[in-house]
Amino acid sequence: MRRSLAFVLVAGAINEARCVARESPLDKVVTLLSDLQTKLLSEGEQEAATYEKFACFCKDTTKEKVEAITKGEDSQAALSATIAELTSQRDAHDKAIQDAEETIADLEKDQKEADEARAATRKEYDANAKDLQAALDALEGAIKTLKASKKPSFAQLSGVSATLRAAVGLADALGLSGAEA
Repeated sequence: MRRSLAFVLVAGAINEARCVARESPLDKVVTLLSDLQTKLLSEGEQEAATYEKFACFCKDTTKEKVEAITKGEDSQAALSATIAELTSQRDAHDKAIQDAEETIADLEKDQKEADEARAATRKEYDANAKDLQAALDALEGAIKTLKASKKPSFAQLSGVSATLRAAVGLADALGLSGAEA
């Protein structure tokens, strides 16, 4: 491109030199060559300045990109380490949660079994309390019968005796006999 530009300039200078007839042909060639040299030097300086500007831009941009890449790699390494640490902590917490859920399930099972045992005990207690109340009512009835008659007859005594035997048998069955206490 420089050669074609130089050729155009030389041709233009030659054409200009023909127009000026007073100068000798050698002077014209020297003038043309010196003008061409000045013009080429000027264009060379402009091109060098443009190249320098572009080279500085490339150097600065390259430096910024390298720094950004380095910073990104460092950040990536730090974040990867943080992720690994948090993942291990999460795994430990997941295990603790699983253990706690198993413990809760075991405790709920134990509580259910204890509730069932307490319900059975309560049912047995209610049945025993009902039987004892019936025995007490029978004894109170027998006592009232004995008190109501001044001289109890043999039939009355045998009726009271049967009631007493039933109450004592019930007390023995419930484990409430006086001999054990």
